[in-house]
Amino acid sequence: MDEKSKESIGKVRDMAETVAASIADDFRKELVKYLMDFYYKGVENAAEEKRNEDIRVRLKEGAILKRKLRESEFSRRVWNVFTSNGITTLGDIIQYTIMDMMMWHNFGKACVTEVAAFVESFGLKMRYKK
Repeated sequence: MDEKSKESIGKVRDMAETVAASIADDFRKELVKYLMDFYYKGVENAAEEKRNEDIRVRLKEGAILKRKLRESEFSRRVWNVFTSNGITTLGDIIQYTIMDMMMWHNFGKACVTEVAAFVESFGLKMRYKK
């Protein structure tokens, strides 16, 4: 191989390395941009999913609170007290504290225990006092 050919090959190799470095640099930049976009979209999607889950939970709780009570779910005494106090939904029950309920005629510890267990079966808690 003559000197001129070696020089041409060297120039071509240098150009190829420059182009390859440029392509690699551009590729690296694009890859970083893509990964950052992917990460931020993932973060945004996770935040959006959390908001959607919160909305689903609130809607579910709203549906649970509107749930009508059935006589068969309670003892006769509890059902009579609920009827006389106009309590017809689960939401009506949790508006009252345990202390409020203890003030009702014919409503004692056994009734509170029964109602608290019923409320907790829906993942809700009774308040002791205001």
